[in-house]
Amino acid sequence: MILVAVISLGLGLAFMALLTFVQLGLIHLLAKWLFGATGTLIGVMRPLLLGWFVNLLALVPVAGTLAAGVAWTAVLMLVFEEVDGIERLQAFLLSAAVNFVFMAGLAAARSGDRQPAGSSGVPALLSPWQ
Repeated sequence: MILVAVISLGLGLAFMALLTFVQLGLIHLLAKWLFGATGTLIGVMRPLLLGWFVNLLALVPVAGTLAAGVAWTAVLMLVFEEVDGIERLQAFLLSAAVNFVFMAGLAAARSGDRQPAGSSGVPALLSPWQ
């Protein structure tokens, strides 16, 4: 049981890391294609991965997810303005658009997690009775 929980946690963290790299790479690629950004992917990744921890605001009840989204959009905008050399409004619109798409995707994925009435609430992966 503990081994399954550890493996599930490891897979979840690996998936979130992959999702973060995809998001950051996608924004950098769009900045290059649409706005002629001059930075490198590694040059953009360093400050963004350091600033990624603003997403821990999502752990705050009620308004944490919104606060994390706003803070992450501000971090993205600042890094793309300074490192990639695109204008502030372009960086903001690009960051906000990609964040909106990712948040909508996560909300859609979470909507499938609803448990039917009377279920134990234990995810199938962690349940030893499946």
